[in-house]
Amino acid sequence: TSGLSGEVNLSLMISDEASLLGTYVHEFGHQVKYYQGEDGYLQRLLLAAWDSDNYLIIKDSTYKKPVSGQTEQGHIENEEELFASTFRAYFSNADHFSRLIKNQSTPDEMKNFGMAMWSYMRDKVFHGKVFTSDEKDPFPEASYSKYLSGFNKKPLDIILSAYKSMDEPNMLLGLMQFSQFIDVSGVIADMRSFLKMITGGKRFELRYFLSECMNLNRREFLAKAKDMLAGYYLPEPMRLELINILSLDSNVYRSNFEDVRPIIEAELVNGTERSKMLAQCILDKYGKKKPM
Repeated sequence: TSGLSGEVNLSLMISDEASLLGTYVHEFGHQVKYYQGEDGYLQRLLLAAWDSDNYLIIKDSTYKKPVSGQTEQGHIENEEELFASTFRAYFSNADHFSRLIKNQSTPDEMKNFGMAMWSYMRDKVFHGKVFTSDEKDPFPEASYSKYLSGFNKKPLDIILSAYKSMDEPNMLLGLMQFSQFIDVSGVIADMRSFLKMITGGKRFELRYFLSECMNLNRREFLAKAKDMLAGYYLPEPMRLELINILSLDSNVYRSNFEDVRPIIEAELVNGTERSKMLAQCILDKYGKKKPM
């Protein structure tokens, strides 16, 4: 872990000197990212990292020996980890990094992503400096901005595909970072599919994404929720999940509960036995009207 003071604390089991240096460089990369600030590119590059498992080319575990019994480190769930892992690959493992990009067995999409991240580090962070053993740049024409200008895949498609392969909770929570790129109205219109994923696949982190969509387009979300709960049959697990989302603290406190109250009260009439019990619990917790 690293702190803003510049101090780096290492508590991992390190298998060799190269891994020790690499881990230190990764943590130092967090310091560099903090002082560099936001530039508008990394979030889009993170989406590209999630596409087709492209992130594997800069993931820390690609560049170090595994330790028996140790949980794999080097997750790519947010911009900070994307930056720090690429910082490590570019600075400490430049020859290995460049060989992977050139390797014929590396998928083309991963190669293009690797060159984009190479050029990002070279141009944005190290001001043209490369760290290959011969000090020559193997990808002088690589451009992260050109790469992003041609990267036109739909963010939601990438995210939902990534959800099926990623198993780290922090990665899944990273979904909320991309709300600005997503058609919120489209998500709301297809809410049943999202509820099915949550209840069927136990992807409970998705509820926070739907909660964020609710806060971005509250009126449309509540209208859809009302129709789903009253207009047609909704399986009980999905029904309970939707009521839970409506009652998440962040949603309740933004409105003092009043725009949610009619939907929850209607559940006392229209709901199943369990959903009625849940609705009553929510009303008991949040539903007391303030005295005039």
